Formats: sequence, structure tokens, C-alpha cells
Amino acid sequence: MDQNELRELENRCIQEQPPACAAACPVHLDARAVMAEVARGDFTAAAKILKKSIPFPGIISRICDHPCQQRCKRGQAGDPIQVGALERACVTNPGRRPPVQVLPARGKQVAILGSGLSSLTAAFDLGRKGYEVFIIEPGQNLGRHLESLYNGVLLQEVLQAELAVFSQMRVQSRLGQKIAPDILAALAESFQAVYVGLDAGLPGHWDFQPPPDPLTLATGRPGVFVGGGQQADGSWSPVMQSAQGRQAATSMDRYVQN
Repeated sequence: MDQNELRELENRCIQEQPPACAAACPVHLDARAVMAEVARGDFTAAAKILKKSIPFPGIISRICDHPCQQRCKRGQAGDPIQVGALERACVTNPGRRPPVQVLPARGKQVAILGSGLSSLTAAFDLGRKGYEVFIIEPGQNLGRHLESLYNGVLLQEVLQAELAVFSQMRVQSRLGQKIAPDILAALAESFQAVYVGLDAGLPGHWDFQPPPDPLTLATGRPGVFVGGGQQADGSWSPVMQSAQGRQAATSMDRYVQN
């Protein structure tokens, strides 16, 4: 095999695959592209990539468990690139966020229970798709459970700045609402679809029988979806919670459209 044939085979067999770091990221952030901009000293360009890929870069970059870093090829020759720390540096002074592109109103209403990371991501994606979204939260402010979990890391001003993006969408908040598992039947009647965020610190025992479908996150109750829970090993992964919120939003959109 000559060199040209070898290069052709390499391009077809290897180079079509995504980088290991991007493949390991549940939200498919191109960490390599972010790191390339950081290496050039252009943190503004790196922050733009973050904003295009993830719904709340100022939140996720501060608390992400960065599975991409564990798959960094540089780790085979020493320490991996500190992706998590560099992403946090990118969002320290992120600059102005560009306007979000929102589709025309669909005339459909969905309910999101809690304001954990999975719930906020589902609300963001459904809001962009033109849905009227109602976030039902037992606390007095959105993200209150995130703020308590990551005290000192997620400051109130950071949360407010990130969640201000909802003002560009048809997303409303119903704060201080009593939430318990027995309200699901009524909500399923009132809304086209309902999402329950298990990472939102909701009161009560949310036992879904049978377990949610792993692909669609649909429960046994029509129109009700759930996500953001613990991983198989019992750990909590912020970036996986965000990914499941996005997964649920896609399923809810498909469900509403039959």
C-alpha cells in the first residue's frame, strides 16, 4: 500500500470520527475547538463556542463534571488538559450574549416541574421551539436548588444573568407553588406535555412505574416525561442532567406533534 492509499484509508477510517473529548460530552460540546481558541489567547472566541453549544454556559461551565477531560488524549502522555478550569475562565467575563433565535408561537403549552439544570434546559429548548413554557417551582426564585447545591460557585447574580435569556422566549415562572406527585394527573390534563426534573429537589417521592423509557424519557403516564436523576453508579452529573433535559425536550416536541 503506497502513501496515498494509506492517507486515503486513514481519512476515511479515522478522521471521520469525532475527537474523544467531544464524543464523551453528553451535550456534544467541541472541547477541542474551545481549547484551540484558549491556546490562541482568544477567550472571547472560546466563550462564543460555549454559547452556541450549551444553553447556560455561565452555569454549566462552572459546575460541569467535565467527562471530556477524562478522555483527553493528552492524559496518555501526562496530565490531561484542564478543560473544566479553562471553561470556567472563559465564562468569567463572557461578554454580551447574542439574541436567541426563537421559532414562531406554536399555540401549545408545556409544564416544567422544578428549576434544576435538566428542567431549565428543557424549558430553554422548548421555548426556542415556540412553545409557551410554564416553569413551576416551589421556591421563590428559579435555580434555588442549584444555588444551594453549588453555594459559593453559582452566585445569585450569575443565575439571574443566565436565566434572563427566558425573557426572549415565551417562558413564564410560577414560583412558590406546591408540588407533589399527585398533581401529575391534573397537569397532564391542562398541558400538552409535562416534564419532571428529578434534579430539582422537589418534595415528595416521585416513583415512576414502570421506569421511564431510556430513549424518550417518557413515563407510563401519557404526556409526562422525567429526567435528571442519578446515574447508574449513584452519582449526579450536571452535564448529564442538562443532556437529559435536552433529550426530554426533543421527546416532548415529538409527542405533541404526534
